[in-house]
Amino acid sequence: AVGTDGGGSVRIPAGYCNLVGLFPSIGRVPQRGTSSGRAQNSQREFARLRKIAKRSEQNGLDFASQFFDSFRFRIFFGLRIRTCSAAGPMAHTPQDCARLYAVMAGTDYQVGSEQSRIQPEVTIPKTLLKSLVGLKVGIDQSWNQAGVPDALFNPFQKRLNWMIDQGAEIVHFIMPEKDVVYAAHLMCFSNEIASDVIRYQQQGKQVDYDVEMISNIQAQTVRATDYFIANKIRTKFMRIMDDLFSKMDIIATPMSKSTMVEIGAGDHLYGRSDANTVGKISYFTRIFNFVGCPGIMVQLGHDKNDVPFGFHMAAKWWNEEKLFEIAAFMESEAPYKKPVHLHTPPFKTA
Repeated sequence: AVGTDGGGSVRIPAGYCNLVGLFPSIGRVPQRGTSSGRAQNSQREFARLRKIAKRSEQNGLDFASQFFDSFRFRIFFGLRIRTCSAAGPMAHTPQDCARLYAVMAGTDYQVGSEQSRIQPEVTIPKTLLKSLVGLKVGIDQSWNQAGVPDALFNPFQKRLNWMIDQGAEIVHFIMPEKDVVYAAHLMCFSNEIASDVIRYQQQGKQVDYDVEMISNIQAQTVRATDYFIANKIRTKFMRIMDDLFSKMDIIATPMSKSTMVEIGAGDHLYGRSDANTVGKISYFTRIFNFVGCPGIMVQLGHDKNDVPFGFHMAAKWWNEEKLFEIAAFMESEAPYKKPVHLHTPPFKTA
């Protein structure tokens, strides 16, 4: 599947559904083709994605065209949130996720995808790692543990210990100014939703009620100077992240501060907006959306109700290949194993 991730909307569902989900670097995947999610307004997007499905046959996804045409290969559309969100792949395994990413990513010179024009070559792993020797894993212990249920934190810590056994080195650090970054992300995220809502409505397209409500609140409470200040904060924090990634290869965090949220009565009919729960679920992922660094969610275990949850890793800009390498090694060697029917042949061993 393909989705848009503006705070964790690909990675978090992947974690809850025994899947692998990637948020690519901002600008890595063209934004042209993302829309408000109304199929009747997305004919050009569907035509473009059919072409993508055909191209995927050259990248090892022989079933893509068949799945797309039969609607078993489902494509999910989200609002185009220009600076915090990117379209990313979700699949059963890191291998399939990497192959779909290779199809999606790359330069697009069409209007609407200007961010994709300056980027290095798109690469995915060709071999499977034999160990994690030399890998530096950044950990902010106080951030990772604060408010995280034991059901999520303890398996996360065990996986870190396993990574150490495989040769990885833990680099401790403190993620600075988190509360400021969370506020700035919300400012940018909601402001860009509001601008897209206006654009879609001017084109006669429909948007969901919740999104329209956010847009109206944003228009009444936020000024252009607030958005400008939020982006100054982003610039500062990108420099901080650049410095952090000069000392470590990846940053590892738990999936979220919440296990799976129960579906309430009527939710399947009307949906539900719960800002507090959304904040807990996206507590770790949205910081990386804000600065545009890629992140991946891989499976870690199941809670007491046998609901899956994941392990989140982020890397420096354009370093998706590193995340896929580590994710594939984890799935091939880590103690937790998926059901056999969810496995596909791994990358070849070097």
